[in-house]
Amino acid sequence: MISESMLAGWHVILLHTHQTPELRNSLEALGAHVEILSTIAIIPLKISKSQLTHWQTLLQNTSILFITSQNAVHSAPSALLQAMAAQQKLKIITMGKATTAAAEQKGLTVFFTPLSGTTSESLLAEPFLQEGVVKGKTATLLAGMDGRQVLANTLLERNMIVHWMKVYRQMTPDIQLLPFIKKWRQAENICFIATSVHALENLHALTPAEHRPWLQTKPCIVISERIAKAALEMGFKQVFISNGLDAQALSEVLAKLPLR
Repeated sequence: MISESMLAGWHVILLHTHQTPELRNSLEALGAHVEILSTIAIIPLKISKSQLTHWQTLLQNTSILFITSQNAVHSAPSALLQAMAAQQKLKIITMGKATTAAAEQKGLTVFFTPLSGTTSESLLAEPFLQEGVVKGKTATLLAGMDGRQVLANTLLERNMIVHWMKVYRQMTPDIQLLPFIKKWRQAENICFIATSVHALENLHALTPAEHRPWLQTKPCIVISERIAKAALEMGFKQVFISNGLDAQALSEVLAKLPLR
């Protein structure tokens, strides 16, 4: 049960590519001090006129559109989003509430949003994505470059026709973490919240080698077993899986951790 001040004393670092003021405000309302650190830079791709026209035509034959992240929504050309909104029979599936909110702000109607923390693997277990239902149909993925292939590969195995619309790429931002780390080391109770392997990898890579042992001793909260496994492989000693990326789920994890 959430109560005011239950997170008092915690210094929380959210590793996000897009700032999420709602989550930050919710955690701060519970007493935590929250910082957002973007360890991934999102670079929208330049989409040619011919590519855009091809995608607009492709949407006319698409049964299911998967939007893999809010980054994809923010990076997609407005003309492409308008073409999506015009397809009334198009079923749009997102990978989370934040992506759904971004899509709806652009005028899209979302057919299905999985629970917080859902992975591609668990989404693929939904009845409406089984081979008997989707065989022969066309799926299109709105995504970034170098993303996970699990969803697309499994849909292909289920005899769907699969297309990609890749609208952004991820880069490691040019930031110096040393000033941040010096400040963080003064905080008695600090933890990191990671929503992707890439964000956590960049945090680890950007941290000067002499400070990594300190970083690896701090609690790291993630939203899937896959990210948890990656965190452990990076040397993090305290890794915890949250049931979702919302204030209630995260606060339940933090509330169980001992304060100094």
